[in-house]
Amino acid sequence: MPLSSASRRLASLLTAASLRRSECSNTLVHNDFYFGPWSGLHYPYTPLRLEPILVIHPLQDPNPRGSSAPRAPRGGELRLDGRRLPPLRAAMAELARSLNEHAWAPLTYPGSGEGMRCGRLKVRVDGVDRGEADLCSPDQMEVLAQRLSTILHNYIETLEGYPLRSVLAWVGLANLKADTGEGDEFLASLVRRQGVIADTSLVYYGLHRYYWEGASVDIPDCVLREVHRRLAESLKRGRARDARGMADILAYLGLKDMLWRRPPIVPSPPGDCDTAVPKIDPVILNDKMVATADDGAYRYWKLHPSSRLARPVKVFFTPEEKPNFEAGDGRVRISRLYYSVYQALIVLKLMESQGIGVDSIDISVRTGDGEKPVKPPISMLLGALNLKERSQRG
Repeated sequence: MPLSSASRRLASLLTAASLRRSECSNTLVHNDFYFGPWSGLHYPYTPLRLEPILVIHPLQDPNPRGSSAPRAPRGGELRLDGRRLPPLRAAMAELARSLNEHAWAPLTYPGSGEGMRCGRLKVRVDGVDRGEADLCSPDQMEVLAQRLSTILHNYIETLEGYPLRSVLAWVGLANLKADTGEGDEFLASLVRRQGVIADTSLVYYGLHRYYWEGASVDIPDCVLREVHRRLAESLKRGRARDARGMADILAYLGLKDMLWRRPPIVPSPPGDCDTAVPKIDPVILNDKMVATADDGAYRYWKLHPSSRLARPVKVFFTPEEKPNFEAGDGRVRISRLYYSVYQALIVLKLMESQGIGVDSIDISVRTGDGEKPVKPPISMLLGALNLKERSQRG
C-alpha cells in the first residue's frame, strides 16, 4: 500500500486518474498532515484528525487493521533528531497517543460526503460535565476549546491571580496580537515574517508554540536568568504555592521546549530584561523588532535610543475575546486548535496536582466499544520539576 507524501495530494490524484483499473492492483492512499505546532511529530503522537488517510484508488475498503497507538512507545521514550523530547513536548505526544488508543477511524474517501468520526472526548472539571467533542471534528473541538477557555478564565477571576491570566495565552486560547506602530498584527504571523528579540513576558505568553512552527525569534540570556530565578522561588515548598507559581512552572516548561530547539541566545547586560534588552549590542539589534507584553518595558524601550535600531512591539490579548487560533491558513489554524486543547487539558491536570483552583479533572473517550478514561500524562512534568503532588504535601 504505497503512501503519498503529505505535500503531494495533487500528484496522488493525477496518478490515480492516469491509472486504469486493470493496471493497478494495489491500494493508493494519501497521508495528509496539518503541520503547525505539531511539526516533527507523527501519528500516533499527533491527533488523528491532523493526519487523515485518504483512499485514492480503488474506492473500496482495504480492511485497515486498526490504530497503531496501543503498540507504539510512550511519548517519554520518543526521540526526534536522535534526542529525547523535552518534558512538555513529550507529554503532548503521549496525550495524543493515549487518546488515539481509543479514538480511531478507518480510511476516508473522496466525495464520501461525511466528515471523519473517531470517538468523543468528554471533559469533567470539579465533578461537572464541561463539554465533549468528536476528536475528528474541528468544529466540535473549537466549541470545546471555547469552554476550556471559559473555565480557565473563571479560575483566573476566582483566584484573583493576574499572573494566571497569562495561562490563557500560554495554552493558545487567546488571540495574541502585536502593536507594531503600523497597526495590529497576529503575533504568530509576525514572528514568521520578521526577526524578533523577545523578552520574558512572551515566554509566559506561550512563545514555545511558535518555535515548533519555525518562528524567527532570538532569546536574550536575561530571559533564561529571569525564568530560572522565578522558578526557584516558586518551588521552595516543593510545589506551586499559588497562581504565580503555576505561571512560573509553565514558563519554565515552555522555555525548555524552545531551548531543545537550540535557538539563538543573545548576550544581554546584567539585570532584568526590561532594562537589559535595549542595551544589547547594536549590531544584533539592527533591523530587528523587540517584543514585550510588559507595559513599563514597552514605554521604556520606546524612549531608549536603541529604538532607532530595533522597533519596540507591544504584545497583548483580550481575555474575553473568542479564540480564533491566530488566523493562518485552514490547516495551521486547525493544528493550533488541537494543540491548544491538549495543552489546556495538561494545564488543568497540573493545577489539580498542585491544588491550585482545580479539585479534579477527568477526561475520557467514548466510542462504540464504551467509554474509556484517559489520564493527562503529567508525571513526566512533575518528575522534570521535582514537584510534589497535592496528596504528597508535607
